[in-house]
This record gives sequence, structure tokens and C-alpha cells, in this order.
Amino acid sequence: MDSVVFRVALPAALAAFVVCLAFLRSGVRQRISRDPIRLGSAHPNEVASFAEGLLSAGTVGVALDVVLNALWADGMTQHLAIPAIRNSPTAGWCGVFVLGAGLILDLWAVRSMGDSWRVGLDRERPGALVSTGLYRYVRHPIYTAMIMVGLGMALLSADIVSIPAAAILWAGVSMQARVEESFLAATYPEYNEYRMKTGRFLPKLGSPELVRKQS
Repeated sequence: MDSVVFRVALPAALAAFVVCLAFLRSGVRQRISRDPIRLGSAHPNEVASFAEGLLSAGTVGVALDVVLNALWADGMTQHLAIPAIRNSPTAGWCGVFVLGAGLILDLWAVRSMGDSWRVGLDRERPGALVSTGLYRYVRHPIYTAMIMVGLGMALLSADIVSIPAAAILWAGVSMQARVEESFLAATYPEYNEYRMKTGRFLPKLGSPELVRKQS
């Protein structure tokens, strides 16, 4: 893959994503009068805290890999990458596509949640249960997007930072999804029915009609 992808395109994509996410965060914060990012809130057990830690570590790892490749693309290619993957145009372009689609899906899913978007568990004011749009078919499209971003970066850079980061993201997403589903099932009476009709990360085949959104 051409080094311009690592030195220009990836940093630009990351910067654009961060700006868009900050804009969405600001809008939600103004409307609900509190920060939607609830990481570090009190947890009922260590599993929830550990899951958040994995997600944070995986996210930081992907961002760090973008920065390292922007500053030292040639060195990463020569010393810290798997040559068979890093030098493969097929793997590289697949990575670009999966990564780009993941970033777009992430912003789309956040936008679809509206004022119910949270990062972490908001036990005091969780917002309404969203089951429309993307959430009609998938319970955790944001986590699907995070898996795609991690996988895309691993395919594209294939180095000792991106591959572990993708694995950590996958583990964190899997664990955090289960933690959140336990919380949502205890918070919303209709959640169990909704869960039966939707896929966790991918749509179920023949997915039935959505559960009515809580008003």
C-alpha cells in the first residue's frame, strides 16, 4: 500500500471522524444537559469495568497505529509489519474499504441513537430505548463498526500494534455488549422481546418487525 495512505489519508480520516464525533457529542450534551460519555461511572462488578478498559485500550491502540504509521510508515513496514499482508494490494484495499465503512457506520449509528447515545453505562439517565433505523436489525451497530475499524486497520497496516489492537477491540466489544444487554434487560421491560428479534452485531436472517420504540 502506498505510503501516502498512511501519511495522509489515514490521519485525515481519523481527524475527520474525531471532529464529527465531537460535534455529535456536543449536540447530545446540550440537549440532555450532561455529557453522554459515561466511562468510569460506578460499576456493579469488575467485569463491566474490565470490558470498558478493553474497549478503551483497543481504541487507543488503533489511533496509536494511525499516528505511528503517519510518522514512520517506512520503518513500520520494514521492521514491525507482516510483509505478506502489508505488501498485499488485495489486503490493503480490503482494509481501506472495511475501515472506511466502519467509520461511516459508527457515525451513522451514533446519529441514529439521538439523545439516547451514551459511551458507557448511564444508570441515572439512560435515555429511551432505540429500536428504529439501524437498531431495527442490529442491537449494537456501533460495536459492529468498531470491529470493522479494528479489522480494517489490521488488514491495512498488519503490524505489531494494529493486530493486537483489533483483537483487544473484539474481546472488549464482545464483553461490553453482554454487560450492556444485562443492564438494558433490567431497565426496559420490552428489551428481551427486542433482543429476540434482532442480531447482536449482524442482522438476523428474516429479521421480523421492530419492537416499538419506548416513548
